[in-house]
Amino acid sequence: MKEGFHVHTNVSINEIKKVGEENYSVDLQPSGSNSANGTAALLDGVDLCLAATGRKPKLDGLGLEKAGVEIDEKTGEIITDEQGKTSCDSIYALGDCTSAAKLTPVALEQGHCFADTFYGKKPRLPDLESVATAVFSYPNVGTVGLTESEAVNKYGKVTVYTSRYTPLKNHVGQVETPIADRGKDYMKICVDTATDRVVGLHMVGDGAGEIMQGFATAIKCGCKCIFTYIFLHNIHVYTNINFNFFLLSRYKKTIGFNCWYTSNCCRRICYNAYCKI
Repeated sequence: MKEGFHVHTNVSINEIKKVGEENYSVDLQPSGSNSANGTAALLDGVDLCLAATGRKPKLDGLGLEKAGVEIDEKTGEIITDEQGKTSCDSIYALGDCTSAAKLTPVALEQGHCFADTFYGKKPRLPDLESVATAVFSYPNVGTVGLTESEAVNKYGKVTVYTSRYTPLKNHVGQVETPIADRGKDYMKICVDTATDRVVGLHMVGDGAGEIMQGFATAIKCGCKCIFTYIFLHNIHVYTNINFNFFLLSRYKKTIGFNCWYTSNCCRRICYNAYCKI
């Protein structure tokens, strides 16, 4: 954002016009869930526009309706059960044409489970909880597990650790820039307060995609990723980006049905409803 990027959600590009040699004007119209109440916008002085359009399964011409395969009218995806079986008992669907996460490794795992179950005599279902994923932008965005709001809805009371910091390379590479203006990374850990289990881990920063894979493995290990042992009693590598996850115990808040707590200012505020995330 600080470097001039602006993100517009729930909009579609109506028109792009070239203005001068290097700039463009972009006409945005509300779309999706925002179409009824959204506001149109005309952006001037734009030098780069990237549209994240998403995609729908290309199912035309397959004759699925003749076979009685049900399609979600809203998303255009094939409706399946956990094994991938459609409303037609003899037809299975896996991967991006279903409601599963649109990720290559997810489709591979679904296919592997299908082969093991029906051809390898090793029946099993794909475990699609806490799947790590990343956006390989600059900086990376990496995530695994539940978001803060999802964790609160599922577990009721959640301890959240967050940190916004300047990585070492930016202190060195941006030495002429005031510290407050140097590039920042962001990290968040969501922990089920009752069990001390890590249920979500998120990061914006260099290498976030690689870092998420390591923590995803820990979270998957029998769902025994206990915050106290993984992040408090573990001796971390110093000084890489990853070590900042091990410092997050200094910055926490507990949210849920009735309370919110921050350790750094030692105050407790009672709420009567869910914390707005």
